[in-house]
Amino acid sequence: MVYILRTLSGVALGVLAEYLGELAHENLVDIVLTISALTQMFDTNYAEAIILYDVIISDPPNEIEGLYAKLNQAYCYYRLVSGGTRTDPPLSHHQPSTFAEYQSLEADILSKINSSFFPDAEPPIEIPSEPLVFSTSHYPNPFNPETTIAFTIPADSKVELNIYNIKGQRVKKLINSPYTAGNHKIVWNGKNEQGQQVSSGIYFYQFKTDTDQDIKKMLLMK
Repeated sequence: MVYILRTLSGVALGVLAEYLGELAHENLVDIVLTISALTQMFDTNYAEAIILYDVIISDPPNEIEGLYAKLNQAYCYYRLVSGGTRTDPPLSHHQPSTFAEYQSLEADILSKINSSFFPDAEPPIEIPSEPLVFSTSHYPNPFNPETTIAFTIPADSKVELNIYNIKGQRVKKLINSPYTAGNHKIVWNGKNEQGQQVSSGIYFYQFKTDTDQDIKKMLLMK
């Protein structure tokens, strides 16, 4: 799907993402995320694109989509740091600081993608992911009008919990304070910083502690 969408213009992608997002259908979540991330990247909104790609990487629809998401996220990170951004870029799975580093990463990821298309080729080396030291969950999902976000942290830590829309824009800051180790939960009532009810569509929350982070999708259906 990614390699088809990359042939469309940024404007066309934006219109398509907005239309599909308004449908708020469970089966469209992955395609809307992919289109929105590409739109932000083509529009040079690299910080927003990095956040959206992190959502895709956390739960990719398939292996190839996940690899393309990592490649595009790395490109956005490189463009941010090479452009002399004055703020710290969002956390990226790969953080190339030079074009040579990005090219090396691109060659490695494209090789894995080619291996996926041609399974008789030598399989790529799989790097096991480290287990999370904390957990997050939310229920119900889809939700209307509110959802509960539960989390467990193994040690005392400052916690940040933000809600973002499909464009990668922050809608609501739910938590920005110290928490003790243990189980906690907080309810998002579907309202933004101005206290206004947000529209139906795809949202996601980003959870951070001093050492770790997690990001998950949510669907508001009215």
